[in-house]
Amino acid sequence: VTVWTQVNITNSRPEAMNITIHDTFNTSQRNITLNAGGFKNVTCNITVRDWNGAGDISYVNATLWHAVSSTSNASDDNNSHYTNTNCVNSGDGSGFYVHYLCYFDTIYYSNNGTWWCNATVVDNQSAVGNGVGNTTFLPVYALNVTDGIDYGNVAVEEYSGNVTANVTNFGNMRINVTVQGYGA
Repeated sequence: VTVWTQVNITNSRPEAMNITIHDTFNTSQRNITLNAGGFKNVTCNITVRDWNGAGDISYVNATLWHAVSSTSNASDDNNSHYTNTNCVNSGDGSGFYVHYLCYFDTIYYSNNGTWWCNATVVDNQSAVGNGVGNTTFLPVYALNVTDGIDYGNVAVEEYSGNVTANVTNFGNMRINVTVQGYGA
C-alpha cells in the first residue's frame, strides 16, 4: 500500500545562540571592570539562527541583569537591570545566521557579581526565540576627594577656618572612610 503524504513547513522559530558579553571597546575582556565614577559600555553579542533565512528576523532586544538582585523581566535599575529594545544587526552573517549587538551603558555602582544577558529574537511571523549568556562584573574600590582644598592665607601659629571637602564612593563596593585633617 502506498500512501501519499504532504507537509508544509510554514515558519521556523528563530534562535538566539552563542551569547557573549564583553566590554564594547575590548572584546577580549570577558569579565567586566566598570569605570570608577563613570559609565562602561557593555555589549551582548548574539548569534541568531533562523531556518527561514537571516532576512526573516524582525527585531532583537535584550536585558542585562544582576543574577542575585534582579530578574530578566524586572524594571530597569542602574544597580541591577538594563534594557535595550534597539539591538543592531552587525552586518556579519549570511544564510541562516546573523549577528546582533545589544549595547548597555552601565554605571560605576552597578552590582558586582554574575550578570545575565537574555536576548529575545522575533521574526516576521511573530515567532519568538530566546537565549542567555553570562559574565562577571568585578568589584571596584574607588573614591574621589575634592581637588584643590584651599585654606587661604594663615599666619604663623594661627589656625585656618574649617574647609569642607567631599569624599565620594566611585566604586560598586561599600567602603569605610575616616578622614581627619590637621597640620602643625
